[in-house]
Amino acid sequence: MRRREIVLGIPWEYFKDFDFTQLGFKCGLEVHYQLNTKKKLHCRCPAKMVDGEPDAATIRHMRPTLSELGEYDGTALMEFKTRKEVVYLLYDEVVCTYEMDDTPPFLINREALDIAIEIALMLNCHIVDEVHITRKQYLDGSIPTGFQRTAVVGINGYIPYKDRKIGVRHLTVEEDACREVSDVGHRITFKTDRLGIPLVEVITEPHMRTPWEVEEVAWMIGRTLRATGKVRRGIGSVRQDINVSIDGGTRVEIKGVPRIGLFAPLTAIEALRQKALLELREELLSRGFTAENMEFRVMDVGSEISELICDALSKPIKSNMKFKMVEAKGWDDLLAFNVQPGKPFLHEISERVRVIACLDRLPNILSPSLITSITPDEVQWSKFLKKHSVEERSGIILVWGDEDDLKTAVDEIMIRMREATIGVVNETRQACSNGTTDFERILPGPNRMYPDTDHPPVPISNEHIKGIEVNLPERPWERAERYRRLGLSEHLVNELLDSKYQDTFDRVASEVAVNPTIIAKALAEDIKWIRREGYDTEKLSDERFVEIFRAYERGLFPRDILPSVIIMTIEDSRSIEVILREKGIEMVNKSEIASTVREVIKANNPTHLNNDARFRYLMGIIMRGLFGKAEGGKVAEILKDSLRNLSYR
Repeated sequence: MRRREIVLGIPWEYFKDFDFTQLGFKCGLEVHYQLNTKKKLHCRCPAKMVDGEPDAATIRHMRPTLSELGEYDGTALMEFKTRKEVVYLLYDEVVCTYEMDDTPPFLINREALDIAIEIALMLNCHIVDEVHITRKQYLDGSIPTGFQRTAVVGINGYIPYKDRKIGVRHLTVEEDACREVSDVGHRITFKTDRLGIPLVEVITEPHMRTPWEVEEVAWMIGRTLRATGKVRRGIGSVRQDINVSIDGGTRVEIKGVPRIGLFAPLTAIEALRQKALLELREELLSRGFTAENMEFRVMDVGSEISELICDALSKPIKSNMKFKMVEAKGWDDLLAFNVQPGKPFLHEISERVRVIACLDRLPNILSPSLITSITPDEVQWSKFLKKHSVEERSGIILVWGDEDDLKTAVDEIMIRMREATIGVVNETRQACSNGTTDFERILPGPNRMYPDTDHPPVPISNEHIKGIEVNLPERPWERAERYRRLGLSEHLVNELLDSKYQDTFDRVASEVAVNPTIIAKALAEDIKWIRREGYDTEKLSDERFVEIFRAYERGLFPRDILPSVIIMTIEDSRSIEVILREKGIEMVNKSEIASTVREVIKANNPTHLNNDARFRYLMGIIMRGLFGKAEGGKVAEILKDSLRNLSYR
């Protein structure tokens, strides 16, 4: 795995050398893949994305409902506090009254259910004998009904990894949510085309012990699902959540990570964030703080705010916003306590204010604990705090907004500071491109789930399961072992497992007597370069690849120009022999190569160079003359023999 510089110039080696097992690092994955079905999961609308202007729009406001036990889910209550107005952009082609909860669901899409069963079997899961549809509350607005229909299909599976197994807790089939268009202030807007597209969610046990294992297991799960050929690929079709904890901490979910390459840095930094929060907790406890005895004083400072002159406050002052100052006794140096690279605890508070109070224009809070070029300077803060009789050891947070948002913001500031005495808080966080994370919402609990009364149970017979099981594709770890037996390097094995040309490789390698490594390099590496050069590789069928490698097997062209030959066959549908003849590509025999070598040595023998340099110099001249006519390896062998013979004279 290639390591890289990440996170504000901190070398990746710093994290690589950190012993995360000593922290008690544990991680599990939630991997979501859209299924490649024609219809949606609970209606008969086509499962596809659309562009263009919407045909209509509707507005809704979300409210929490009681669970079966008469309790509210914490996330639902948090979302309700945001007072969001949710706008849905509707498209007649792909949205019906079901999505708006105006009609009951159709029976579950059996194509989607069978694909989910197939994937569960690929992951060695036990298939349930009866599928029960459940409702999962979603009050972020991404589902107009306020809940997602989901169903467990398989349980207690595993994938082999190194010397152990990574447990798969369960696999569910569920409907996808809307696509977010914008989220500004108290208004969030969604496109509804993605809504209801079937997807599977694979939930693993927390069996990954280091950040690098998380990345490797994620690749393996993705390869397993793609091996079926029945999941969608491309932007937006795959989303992955990561659950991280360390000893003394608690589960934190990093939501919607777009690239597997971010998994290792994100989980490494989250583990260290939890470590820092536990250290902050210990410092608070050592000072005698508890959530109950923490003292706050909230002051209305709007009339004096003009005394603080800085760029950060100029716009809020001009907009006549209200200003509050929160004094937290004994917190003077703790707001600047670093919890992530470049992000002190003050940032944790700012993010709560941004998300829950909807004060999303940053900065949304200021503190003398963190002075920058756009904040008041130390002298201004000193005068301002003295005027308001602030105690010397107090921590100060200045916040602004309209009356309702400001009240929510002040409450959240005090809540988050009290939570610091807990250490790590159960929450969902969003991934940042530099490997850090920001607050997204409180982590949902079990009270968000309840049975769906609109859909009957779906029995799954053993005969039906066996019918799917006999046609399972080869699992990626089995395929990888077969490729290793063919002599492929670990790099090429992994490249092929992530390529759409796995089956093409298998066919070509079985029908043509060509070194498998040459075939693998062409299909896993050369094709990528050809595609980047702008050629439509989709024009190449398996039969065309077999034809190309048969021509190579017959010695009609050298390996050096294999990418060029592939490009020729994309642009010209005639036979390989005709294309090569027309291009003047014809292989020369060994005696012709030797003759060319002798002529080049005679005309260009740089005797002043050492042996290696002379060889490279002459090889370059010879290959320019023989490009497309001879294998580089054969030329090199003849040149070495010729130079060796010269040295003996």
